[in-house]
Amino acid sequence: MAERKRKKQEEKINKKVYNITRWQLFVAVIALLGMLFFGFKKTIIVIRSDLHEVGSRITNVERTIERNRLNLTNPGDNAVVSYIDFVSGKTPFFDLNHYIVVTPLKTGDNWIQDGPLVIDTGGIWSGRAQFGSSAVGSGEKFVIRVIATKSAIQLGPLMVIPDDAIFSEPIVVTRR
Repeated sequence: MAERKRKKQEEKINKKVYNITRWQLFVAVIALLGMLFFGFKKTIIVIRSDLHEVGSRITNVERTIERNRLNLTNPGDNAVVSYIDFVSGKTPFFDLNHYIVVTPLKTGDNWIQDGPLVIDTGGIWSGRAQFGSSAVGSGEKFVIRVIATKSAIQLGPLMVIPDDAIFSEPIVVTRR
């Protein structure tokens, strides 16, 4: 009988411990969920702030790259040009020789048209380019680029591209 009484008391104690543990577990889960929610919310706010900062930095880098790249500003991509037309752009490479390169899409041959170009203190350069000949090239597409290099290049066909050559992005034009 004493054994039975002891077992009942142990069961009560175990049940009480189990109930306390269950309650504690419930409170702990609620607290954990609350911490996760508010911590997660704070983490999202921090991440959003960091993403905004990274986005701003990327924009600044893109602007810096754009300011410091060799490019053509005139004519624009897909423009219609005359047999001989004006070409201009901007460069950060004041110490290099710059040449206008025209490539007929029909043949793929690179032709040095003008250069070395004069570059003003703001990095602006300009020159003239010929698109085909007076009798050939009307209605055809041409690629215009500018090349910057330490090398001196002769006007005419570009047979060898210098190892240090820096090309602008290509602009495609159509001759009238």
